[in-house]
Amino acid sequence: MANQPADTRSPETAGRTRHCRPGRGAARSSRGAIVMLLAFLGLAASGTVGRALPAPVAAAASMASPTASPTPEDERPVVVYLLDEDDRLLPVRRTISVGADRRVGAATLRALLDGPTREESDAGLTSALDDRATLRDLRIDSVTKRATVDVGDRLVDPGAEVGDGSHATVAAGVAAGVAAGVADPVAPAVAAAVAQVTYTLTQFPSVDAVQVLVDGEPVDGSSVGAAGEPFALDEPQGRDAFEGITPLVLVESPVRGDEVGRTFAVTGTANTFEGAFSLRVVDADGVAVLDQAETASSGSGTRGGFETEVTLPASLDAGPFTLVAYELSARDGAEIVHAEIPLTLEPGRGA
Repeated sequence: MANQPADTRSPETAGRTRHCRPGRGAARSSRGAIVMLLAFLGLAASGTVGRALPAPVAAAASMASPTASPTPEDERPVVVYLLDEDDRLLPVRRTISVGADRRVGAATLRALLDGPTREESDAGLTSALDDRATLRDLRIDSVTKRATVDVGDRLVDPGAEVGDGSHATVAAGVAAGVAAGVADPVAPAVAAAVAQVTYTLTQFPSVDAVQVLVDGEPVDGSSVGAAGEPFALDEPQGRDAFEGITPLVLVESPVRGDEVGRTFAVTGTANTFEGAFSLRVVDADGVAVLDQAETASSGSGTRGGFETEVTLPASLDAGPFTLVAYELSARDGAEIVHAEIPLTLEPGRGA
């Protein structure tokens, strides 16, 4: 069952039966029974084989899967991955509308291709994806859990802004790559675009790796990552292929703009020295009101997951605050900030 189109069955249409009016005869009743049987088989076939998820994606995956049934409102929260001011991956929340075709994965990718909101752009968030890229096709192999995404005839725009960190534009990145002797100097932007697609789709338990096509053809396999490491984009890639453009501490929940209670869970991954890092809560006046040390399941070159809880002090009033993830340099003890996430404490909400 390789390369079957994703999300092709709908529980709404598969499970709908037609009631026969009196006098229509046994043939109509038999037809109804057959329809119900086929509907049952179709729903059984559409089930997703579960897998153990790392902490950072478990919450998002439980809310949205490319093969999950839509909520009655046909809307659900997902995350898409943009780039921060240092051109590193950053999850942001989106609410997608899902039709009867249940194409959650496709709807999520379209939200990614829409790019950052005006507020996110003002905050320095960008996307390496060309704003004229379109979702031409999405297929997910349910056996290998590999997704294939065709973005039409555009992936990145050589003149598009990608951030003001490692390079201000893709064009500037090309010049820097030439100066550094990189074989494929535009590759950092290409890698960032593919990483955004890969991270966005692998939040779902039915996807482990992603291949991006441009006009039906694989992206040039000679590309290199943002840190200069070679990897082949002409075959499906998982998250670990993009370590060079992933923050050393990646907080995946909560994400910027989320509303939280007095106690809330924090999940993500880290690749710091011995997996050590800290979380800090800063109030609206810029005053630190909480600091707590954390440790991921691994580090020092191997990315590990973490899941912890933060309990805000009673002195923190309802309203905006910032969650900061940082580590102390093993060399000189200086603070290295990896994430600053604006959140809101909901009024009257407890744990």
